[in-house]
Amino acid sequence: MEKIFALVTIFLAFAFSGKCSRSDFPEGFVFGSSTSAYQWEGAVAEDGRKPSVWDTFCHSHYNQGNNGDITCDGYHKYKEDVKLMVDTNLDAFRFSISWSRLIPNRRGPVNQKGLQFYKNLIQELVNHGIEPYVTLHHFDHPQYLEDEYEGWLNNTIVEDFTAYADVCFREFGNHVKFWTTVNEGNIFSIGGYNDGDSPPGRCSKPGQNCLSGNSSTEPYIVGHNLLLAHASVSRLYKQKYKVKQGGSVGFSILTIGFTPSTSSKDDAIATQRANDFFNGWLLGPLIYGDYPVTMKRIVGSRLPVFSEEESEQVKGSSDYIGINHYLAASITNSKLKPSISGNHDFFSDMDVFLSFFANFSSSEYDVAPWAIEAVLEYVKQSYGNPPVYILENDGRGSVNQKGLQFYKNLIQELISHGIEPHVTLYHYDHPQHLEDEYGGWVNNMMIKDFTAYADVCFREFGNYVKFWTTINEANVFTIGGYNDGDTPPGCCSLPGKNCLLGNSSTETYIVGHNLLLAHASASRLYKEKYKDKQGGSIGFGLYLMGLTPSTSSKDDAIATQRAKDFYFGWFLGPLIYGDYPDTMKRTVGSRLPVFLEEESTEQVKGSSDFIGINHYFAASVTNVKFKPSLPKNPDFYSDMGAYVTYLGNFSVIEYPVAPWTMEAVLEYIKQSYDNPPVYILENGTPMTQQKDTHRVKYMHAYIGGVLKSVRNGSDTRGYFVWSFMDLFELIGRYDYGYGLYSVNFSDPHRKRSPRLSAHSYSDFLKGKTSFLEFQGIKELQRNFSPST
Repeated sequence: MEKIFALVTIFLAFAFSGKCSRSDFPEGFVFGSSTSAYQWEGAVAEDGRKPSVWDTFCHSHYNQGNNGDITCDGYHKYKEDVKLMVDTNLDAFRFSISWSRLIPNRRGPVNQKGLQFYKNLIQELVNHGIEPYVTLHHFDHPQYLEDEYEGWLNNTIVEDFTAYADVCFREFGNHVKFWTTVNEGNIFSIGGYNDGDSPPGRCSKPGQNCLSGNSSTEPYIVGHNLLLAHASVSRLYKQKYKVKQGGSVGFSILTIGFTPSTSSKDDAIATQRANDFFNGWLLGPLIYGDYPVTMKRIVGSRLPVFSEEESEQVKGSSDYIGINHYLAASITNSKLKPSISGNHDFFSDMDVFLSFFANFSSSEYDVAPWAIEAVLEYVKQSYGNPPVYILENDGRGSVNQKGLQFYKNLIQELISHGIEPHVTLYHYDHPQHLEDEYGGWVNNMMIKDFTAYADVCFREFGNYVKFWTTINEANVFTIGGYNDGDTPPGCCSLPGKNCLLGNSSTETYIVGHNLLLAHASASRLYKEKYKDKQGGSIGFGLYLMGLTPSTSSKDDAIATQRAKDFYFGWFLGPLIYGDYPDTMKRTVGSRLPVFLEEESTEQVKGSSDFIGINHYFAASVTNVKFKPSLPKNPDFYSDMGAYVTYLGNFSVIEYPVAPWTMEAVLEYIKQSYDNPPVYILENGTPMTQQKDTHRVKYMHAYIGGVLKSVRNGSDTRGYFVWSFMDLFELIGRYDYGYGLYSVNFSDPHRKRSPRLSAHSYSDFLKGKTSFLEFQGIKELQRNFSPST
């Protein structure tokens, strides 16, 4: 231990030579300290607050008492704590808002008592000259969102998170100028969805005892949704609040100082790869609009893809980058072997050994049979001549036993009379409760629910049903229900349609995309679970018209092909070739969803054993350039650019001191990501002693490292110690604390006591001491009394 300590001492002497005082930092540089709602507030069942995933995780994973039910009781003692901040001379205090305290029910009203608490806290800070820095999500989304649609795994949360942020900006934004949307987006995704050792505790790794999860895909899905949610919130703020309130919106990640373990080329490459995975994963999209090439190559189809519009939204959406930093680690190149099942996870993708430097419709249709002939010929020539059936020409919860018996009786009656049942699973008629709950087909949650529903049908009826059509008239259902608003569910944004909800510019394509994915999911389920035993086939239904040019002009001929691409190829293209027609991609652009490689080649392509066609009309096509409405919102028909005329009438304690790692992180961000504004939102070390000399040295060294980085050109604008006081910690719970102030958790009053580090930080902020004056540290030690 003496040798180790000597090495650290020598290193400190070289890490930052000379004195470091507050006056050395640029004007406007912020010094503060941090907490989070669940770790500081307590009062988890008071004044209308509902559980977050952190509550659930702690109560299901840890022993009694190892939770944040009371923790520091900041909910009741915030005034006392603000006084301590004033005594410490903090510029700023970073805290998070408990989503489930502010909005206890997803679509319910704001909890007025929760709202008042945060208003009181913010006002108390402002009254004492302390700048509030507010985090919106700190590992603690409401449990009701996890129960309803699996939280961050579902992009429905983007809309809910934006609505939550809207409340915060509206209610607190006149006093809050610095907002962090997401805390440690990378660690939340890895810990909660790869390793399962933090909320919500999902994984598929052996030995982790996770009840659900998929470490191969979910971390990346969650990271993607975090970015989209951040971008949505940032856009909301800039459009609605920034001009009046003048604040900034940032995004936070945890960074680790990575260095190669040897001088080998392999370890150097591995270190860059680790940087790409840990840092570039989220920074790349925020700065450049896409994930690092390294990640895209390695993770492949498991890594979600930004549409062009999404990329434009995410890129530049963060006014600053929040960095939480604690540890350094050496990187050794390694070829980790995925599990026997062939499932990767985040770390096998990254493919390194990471060693921390620490322990631890009309009547009377015209007769035009040539029209259907033309349709069938078109399908044959353009899509590989798949099997075709002319199908028309002239949930969740327990199974309803009476409904089940009805269909069994019907099918049996058909079979007993020698009639083959062809069953359609969906014919414009999804349950209203799904529309009410999450918007039905507009939400990709529908894929899971539709697959579960199909599973029941295959299981209960599949021994007698050999022909299944997943979706009836997908194109017409989508256009009628979401572009025109004249069929269920009646959504649109077209003038004069009187639709209450909808966006004809985007929802038509979103719904079509989700129908294809739901079909592919149900088809895959059938093939994997039922086909060998039942021997049936799965198809997909479309409404197809015989389309001919209205004149012999070249424009009308081109328009006719375009109309075919839009009406037919829209669904046939993905089902046969795995992607939408180029015409649609070029015309619709970023409003047309993009298939992941896995979705395209492995799921949708070839998923239909047959194509079901519904046919009634022939139509002539005339080229036209539609003018979008004044807001410049196109719809399906203006995209198609044609008139269609129907031909008919109708943990470990005491982290080592290695400030160069933070310097390296800041330099990496400066060099690799165009030097964005940065805030160090967390930095600290765990200890138990009141006389926490090691923490003092740690803080001195890291603040010195930050100053060095600033002098080297890093646009770092603030530093926050984690944490202001001992909290309920994710790792270690109450075994040790990061606090400048210790908290007696066995005392019903939760007494706070300043540690040596509180005095040291306070003196530095007051300009009384310079950092790395070890004589000053020794003097602090001599004068320190726990009761001071």
